[in-house]
Amino acid sequence: MSNNKRAASPVLYRPVSPSTPSSTLAKKRRLDFTGESSKTSGLPTPLASGPLNHTSKQNELKGDPISPTLHRSTVSRRQSTESLDSAVTTSLDDLLHQFGAVSQTSRHAANSKTATPTNSFIRKAEAARLPASVHEPIGTPPSLSSATKPTSTNRVSNTESFSRQSQLIFHQSQVQRRLNDPIDWEAIKVPRFDAENYPHLVINGDIWYTSKRKHKILKPAVKRIVDELAHFGPFSGPVTFPTATPFRARYEIERVARHCNMRTQDLLAKLDCSWDDYDEFWSALRSNFTKPLEKTNPRVWKGAVNDFKSPDDDDSVVTLSAELTRSEEKRSRFALTVNTMKYERSHRFGRRFGSDRFLELIVPQVGRMSKDEHEAVTRWLATCKHYLFGRTWRAFYFENRKAVGGKLTAKVTLFAVDGDDFIKPLSQPGHLDVAPQGQLSSSHTPMTLEAMINWLIPFNKNDKQKDLKLFQRIHLGLSRTTPTAVLQKDEIFFVPDMKSPTGETMNDGCSLMSRSLAHHISAMLSLSHMPAAFQARISGAKGMWIVDKNDSRHPTARNFWVEINESQLKILPPPSEDERELDSEQLTFGVVKWFESLAPAELNMQLLKVLQHGGIKKEHVEELVKYEIDLVYQEFKSVVKPNKMIQTRKWLQRWLRKSRTEQKDKRVDEAFPLNDASKALTMVDAGFTPLGVPYLQQIFSSLLSDYFNQLESLHLKVSCSTYAFCIADPYGVLEPGEVHLGFSRAWEDGFFGTELDDIDVLVARLPAHVPTDIQKRRAVYKRELAHLKDVMVFPTTGDIPLASELSGGDYDGDTVWKLGVPKLPELAHKKRDDALIDYDHIIDYLKFKVIDEEKSRVLSDFKLFCGDTYQKDEDLMQPWLVAQEKLGKDVHIMDPIRAQIQRVRNQWICCRSRSRQSDTKSYESDVLSAIDNFNAIKPPKSTNPLCIAWEYCPNEWKLVRSSYAYSLMPQNKFVFLMAGYELCVIKAKSKGDGQWRVVVSEIHSALRASRNSVKAIEVEDMEEQGDVVDASATQSDKDSA
Repeated sequence: MSNNKRAASPVLYRPVSPSTPSSTLAKKRRLDFTGESSKTSGLPTPLASGPLNHTSKQNELKGDPISPTLHRSTVSRRQSTESLDSAVTTSLDDLLHQFGAVSQTSRHAANSKTATPTNSFIRKAEAARLPASVHEPIGTPPSLSSATKPTSTNRVSNTESFSRQSQLIFHQSQVQRRLNDPIDWEAIKVPRFDAENYPHLVINGDIWYTSKRKHKILKPAVKRIVDELAHFGPFSGPVTFPTATPFRARYEIERVARHCNMRTQDLLAKLDCSWDDYDEFWSALRSNFTKPLEKTNPRVWKGAVNDFKSPDDDDSVVTLSAELTRSEEKRSRFALTVNTMKYERSHRFGRRFGSDRFLELIVPQVGRMSKDEHEAVTRWLATCKHYLFGRTWRAFYFENRKAVGGKLTAKVTLFAVDGDDFIKPLSQPGHLDVAPQGQLSSSHTPMTLEAMINWLIPFNKNDKQKDLKLFQRIHLGLSRTTPTAVLQKDEIFFVPDMKSPTGETMNDGCSLMSRSLAHHISAMLSLSHMPAAFQARISGAKGMWIVDKNDSRHPTARNFWVEINESQLKILPPPSEDERELDSEQLTFGVVKWFESLAPAELNMQLLKVLQHGGIKKEHVEELVKYEIDLVYQEFKSVVKPNKMIQTRKWLQRWLRKSRTEQKDKRVDEAFPLNDASKALTMVDAGFTPLGVPYLQQIFSSLLSDYFNQLESLHLKVSCSTYAFCIADPYGVLEPGEVHLGFSRAWEDGFFGTELDDIDVLVARLPAHVPTDIQKRRAVYKRELAHLKDVMVFPTTGDIPLASELSGGDYDGDTVWKLGVPKLPELAHKKRDDALIDYDHIIDYLKFKVIDEEKSRVLSDFKLFCGDTYQKDEDLMQPWLVAQEKLGKDVHIMDPIRAQIQRVRNQWICCRSRSRQSDTKSYESDVLSAIDNFNAIKPPKSTNPLCIAWEYCPNEWKLVRSSYAYSLMPQNKFVFLMAGYELCVIKAKSKGDGQWRVVVSEIHSALRASRNSVKAIEVEDMEEQGDVVDASATQSDKDSA
């Protein structure tokens, strides 16, 4: 081995006691920490040698390539020194190899009420019970069993195992980052610690800290993959943007470049346009690709400047996200898809440091990766620097995402620590110095990841918490909340938990707040009335805050106060004891959720199974299901009539609230929404009668089919059930076995009034798996709790909290399901009837018999209800008829237009056939492509004056083109998909001047058909029909509404 090659591979020595000769050290304790030397010059090598260990004696070097200066230290604090050193250099390989035992131990210790905390935050890594091989002396070659030998066939078959291992690596990287900034894969360097008190070496001016434990070098295969990802992966090359390029333009350029699979520099060279005019900017970008790409919502583009907040003052911010997908390129392994910017609720980190400094990265499942590959990918994400949009990003949090289409994915959150658009300070900021508050997107300054996390979690105050628990506390800074009141330190009171005689916490996760503060927060949220409780986050606490009866409990200047009890406080210290100067974001009451009023809930498959086990008869459930289906269908038939436009709109609004998704941020671009209910609402708003055109009939039939598809998943709405927050009785007036539930308004379906008193109810918390997850309790009315509406109050008397009996819940925001049908609670505790036929198949009975029969009946009845007669809509034909008359003998010049429309229709037919074999997202993309081609149809080239006028009046041409397409195929849904917007304009204008209004989308989305307006119209209809109306009853209905 040449000296040059050795020089690139540092040698690490283990310090020995002062009595050990240095020659012995040089001869016997010399280890190679390199693994593989990098063969790529001029590129960063994040894993050149690693925080690693030796592989075997075969890798030991024979020479002395480097002559280090050995500094022997006098260790006065031997125990803390050894624990610190072992934590710094603990092998992640060993932790991963034994992760099952480690995770079980950690979880047991974290859940134990009597666990003894360790003395130091760093010592948690040592307390993780590493395998015995870790304790072998240096120089002992590691033993490779068949289970640990790297093989290409070792696959990760358990996504949960990947999740745990990934979280461990992320957690371990955070432990290391508290000691060094940044993690250097060439050495574990701790320049901020006193070198005299720790075993160390100085090699070429760098301090290397060592341990008395055995180290195992990274597998060459793992190291090679990490190197490839760092050099050739989706974040490998930093791109330099022109200085004047705003961040939103950088983001959009990078998004298009990734979509087109072209270099960002090449796309930049082609652009010569204004960054401010998005239509011009998008047009310039659009010319570089043909494959459909979703256009950023103009509202979002408008807000993506300065503080990245919505200009509508609705507390939403512009968020950034991207997604990794598997790539055929062997070395890069992944391709990056940058998603459109969108509005979301903000989180505490984003409000303090700027939402444009945070990027959410979706990582695909790794079920088909080898163990080496998935470990390398996780290490690469967790420890390497990532370059994107001209900024340097570091990952700091990992969490599972809900399964989409049966696939488990993960979300990694990254923080921009630096960038070429950042302002460089005159003096280097300290390791834990945070950026000033209120920085804009164009005025960010560099900041370490450790400083950001320490701002949320003071390391020196939380070093006795379990590491994995503390890692999860980072999520407090990422919880999306609505910021409301900013409190002062003297308005926050730390109080003890309420304990039972057996020592159980009876109010785990909930506490009190002042009524004045709740009223102020309700006004900030524009609520119609004050809720009984808020689920929220403030400082290091999370949970539920119950509105007290008055403000007298803690007198303050503003009558604002909140209590934080021991179970709510997740991050120490409480604000009242924090010696730091807390900024406004640390004292902001961030609201997660609240219940304004309760509504009927669903009886799902889990609850049905548990109820079946309790003895409920399938005939009773069948009766309940048929009743609910008939209730929904009769209401539907009563509103989809020509003279019930307002009622139809209200029904569609309610449907949209149930099925609302991210469609609100999807591009509409002068085309119809892709959501069926949104299409129907748009057409009704334009003046189409509910069943006036075949396309609307198809939409309503589709909505009915969607309803039954939901029922097939056994999501059955039950009028006498509801979901509500559960809270602990703050006054101790409920006896064991009692609950309190009051409503802010009378129950719609007439089962209850505004209070439940002296009736049996079933309560459950999802998920419910065993019979004890559903409990029978007595609902009673208590005067002391009368002000707590729309929440279920559980007792704080007794030995065990009721919430813990319901699937192990607590009171920090859990919702419970309540059922109040009198005969169900009785049956739920009766002895099972063995004489029932097919008793064990109640779910199959409902799904394949009851619901299927009801679906066939309802859809057949609706087809008869709609009828088969249809005539062309003359209003939609009018623009083309006028144009046809003006063209006269030149009408033949429209023949090429007809051919182009037919070609687009053929493209759409191909989209439909492909949609049966692909996912919805692909179909939506194909439809948008067809819409673009339809909109690209230009007026015919002719000297006819009308054609010349169309050239100069494109909006008029759009109306004529849409009307012409409708005349060619009036009953085809294709026309409405391509030109739905223009057809709605034509229909609205046909009502005559003064009968239609122009409304922007932001205002339109806020329009609602109120209950009062609907009832007033119904009263008018009844009076016209000569029906007798009870005026007093109508007025009382209005008052209750």
